[in-house]
Amino acid sequence: MKKTFLLATLITIFSFTSCKKYLDVDPTDFTTPETFFESPKDLDQALTGVYSSLNNTGTYSRNLVFDLAFGTDEAFYKRSTAQVDPIVYNADGSNSTITATWSSLYAGINNANLLLANIDRPVMDETERGRIRGEALFLRAFLYFQLVHLWGDVPLILKPTLSGINVKNVRASQKQVYEQILGDMTIAEGLVGAVIAPNGSGRVTKAAV
Repeated sequence: MKKTFLLATLITIFSFTSCKKYLDVDPTDFTTPETFFESPKDLDQALTGVYSSLNNTGTYSRNLVFDLAFGTDEAFYKRSTAQVDPIVYNADGSNSTITATWSSLYAGINNANLLLANIDRPVMDETERGRIRGEALFLRAFLYFQLVHLWGDVPLILKPTLSGINVKNVRASQKQVYEQILGDMTIAEGLVGAVIAPNGSGRVTKAAV
């Protein structure tokens, strides 16, 4: 009886131990900043994420070339009914067009900041690292140019925001923002590629800077 009880106890202990080891694994269905940025490919994928901020509804997929453009002399809006919209100079910060553009631009900036904060982690060719750094700096500067052009004084955030705890940032002056833009683009000019490689269509080069 004692032997049977001892055997059952040992089986239970080993079962729990095995279960703990089985469950104690790193997740493979998503990545975090701590587990990403380990290879040149990771950096290039992160850079693609920064580029993608230029191709959504809040930026050049719609708002920056359509909705917000109608508020300039580049187009006109022909409708007799009253509208609450930037198109007719009648909107505030709660307007969906305004919030989408603001959020999209800052999301792109945060992606650039996250990439720049981790760009030195992988072991890789330094020229390639420099190219990625240069493109990220240019894109961050370009996104800030859109913000300061549309809103004037805006928060100048140069480090990645990783949580929703510290998101209240004071506005920087237009002068400060433009100085940062010029600084980023000056550095980028010396890092980005001189010509577009066959597989690099659409990337930032010295011609753009």
